[in-house]
Amino acid sequence: MEFNSNVPIYLQIADFIRRKIAGKEWHPGEQLPTVRQLGLDLKVNPNTVQRAFTLLEQEGYVESKRTAGRFVTMDKKNLEKLKTELAYDEVLKFLVKMKELGFEKDKVLLLVNEKWEDKDGREVK
Repeated sequence: MEFNSNVPIYLQIADFIRRKIAGKEWHPGEQLPTVRQLGLDLKVNPNTVQRAFTLLEQEGYVESKRTAGRFVTMDKKNLEKLKTELAYDEVLKFLVKMKELGFEKDKVLLLVNEKWEDKDGREVK
C-alpha cells in the first residue's frame, strides 16, 4: 500500500479496511488481521493500525471481542451504509471529472447507460 502524504496514515488504513469489507474481501463475522500483523503487512507502526481500528469500531464496521480479536460487524444495516457511502464518494469523484471535461448531466447519463453493458450485452463487472 502506498500512502498519500497529505492524509493521515491511520485514515488511509481505515479506508483500506472499509473497502475490503465493502468489497466483500472480508466477510461479516470474519476475524480481521491483528494490529501487529496488519502493521507488518502495511509497514507501519502498530499504534497507527490501532488508531484505524478504533475509528472503525466507533463507526460500527468492526467489532472487538476481548480475547478473540477484531471482527467485521454482522450488522447488515451498517454494512449497507458503508457500501452506499463509498459509492457516493466514487460517484462524486466521477462527476467532478465529468464536469471538468465539460459534460452536461444528460450526456454523462447517456455515457453511463451505454457503458453499463459491454459490447456483447453483458453487464460490466
